[in-house]
Order: sequence, then structure tokens, then C-alpha cells
Amino acid sequence: MGRPVGEGVEKPFAGWLSKQHHAHQLIRSQWAMRYFRMDEIKGRLHMSKGPNYKATQSVSVSEISHVTRLTVEQSGGTQHAFEICFPPMRLVLAAADADELSRWITHLEDRANFWREKWRVEGPAIAMTTTGSKVRESGRIDDNPTADPSTAETG
Repeated sequence: MGRPVGEGVEKPFAGWLSKQHHAHQLIRSQWAMRYFRMDEIKGRLHMSKGPNYKATQSVSVSEISHVTRLTVEQSGGTQHAFEICFPPMRLVLAAADADELSRWITHLEDRANFWREKWRVEGPAIAMTTTGSKVRESGRIDDNPTADPSTAETG
């Protein structure tokens, strides 16, 4: 099993990678820089347009089935590319150099193994609201959980 949460992690694991966009088969694929950050508390990999931007995509690390280094031919001519599979989806990414590529692959494989084992042993975590509000059966949030439901307004 991988390292426990936070063990040996001096700073958050994050950095810039090129992400391959989905492209029509007749057009050469396009790439864009994206910022990736590992959330070691929740076991998620977040992708955004920069370190100060909200995540545009977030993947549960426990759902990663494999991380594979790609050849230049497999990536359509891009060096230092790799694929993260989390069925039924996948991301094709590229690092700046071979060292960075190895660092990402090693870290992602390690954390995926850790979070899969954690999930297997502990089971899924239960999400809780942090506002103190209760979620009603209707799906509405009850901001006054002590109020008498028979007097509540309907909307």
C-alpha cells in the first residue's frame, strides 16, 4: 500500500502538465496547459487553468485503473506523454521532461494504490454539510433545523 495521507509530503503535489483536447480524427490533436493538484485529504486529483482557479475537473484517485507512459507514436507526436484511465474516461497528459514524467507516474500510481486500499478497508466516507443545515427528504436544505416543519412555507 502507498504512503499514508500526508506522510513524506512536504508540500502539495502539484504542477503544470499539457492536456490533450478531444479532437476530430482528421485534425491533429490540440494541447493546452493545465494545472494539476493532488488533494491528499480527500484523495482527489484536481485540474484547473491555474493554481488560483477553481478546478474544472476532479477525479477520485481511487478510481484510477492505471497510469501508462505513452510512446511518441501513441501520443500523436508528443514526447513525455502519459495516460490516466478512470473508466469510462481517460486523460492524456504530457510532462515537460522525462524526470517530470516519471515523477507524475510514480506519484499517481502510489496514491491510487493507497486510496483504493483505504477505500477497501474503511469503505466509502459519508459526506456531511459544514453549514449546520440539514438536508430534507425533498432535497432542499433546511437552514433552520429546529423550526417546526408543519409551519414551513411551501414554494
